[in-house]
Amino acid sequence: AFTLGGTAEMTIQNGLVNASPATQTMEMPLLLGVAGLPFTIDTKGNLVLQGGTTVQTEQLVKTGAGELAIDGLALSAPSVTLAAGRTKLVDVNRGAADANSSTGTLTIAEGAQFDVNFPEELSSGDARWSSYTAGKELHVAGSGPDGTGVLVNTGKSDWCSMFTRMTLDGDTVVGGPGRIDAERRAL
Repeated sequence: AFTLGGTAEMTIQNGLVNASPATQTMEMPLLLGVAGLPFTIDTKGNLVLQGGTTVQTEQLVKTGAGELAIDGLALSAPSVTLAAGRTKLVDVNRGAADANSSTGTLTIAEGAQFDVNFPEELSSGDARWSSYTAGKELHVAGSGPDGTGVLVNTGKSDWCSMFTRMTLDGDTVVGGPGRIDAERRAL
């Protein structure tokens, strides 16, 4: 296991791979991707991104069985595919919640899971409540990597997804213990 930290922003352009079975932590501002190109995060072991992570790419793909935990995310990628493992959204970048792409798709494939895990109770007026998913189409299928759900909320706050459309691409399990509201947002 290692921890990489600092205050200067690190730019990673082509992809990020954690090939170790151990948890790796990056505690620094990160800029992932290049505008117009896809970016893949592949996790064999768990990967924790803390300190503010900005993704500026057309397509973000998460592969690998390990967990990706992100604390402080600003996401401009209109297309996000979670192909395998668990992706845990711990908190959003408080200053960049409005910069998140408000169009595109979030696809959660069989064997993958999207876990909204906010550590504090959020009010419905808080921009972080739905900033990653508002205006996006959701495509889901399966029961997640461990059968607990493809879309789950293990955090302390209710979560309102505000997708424009939700498509079940097969049998789908949605889990808790937290509440998930699926509200359609008109464009």
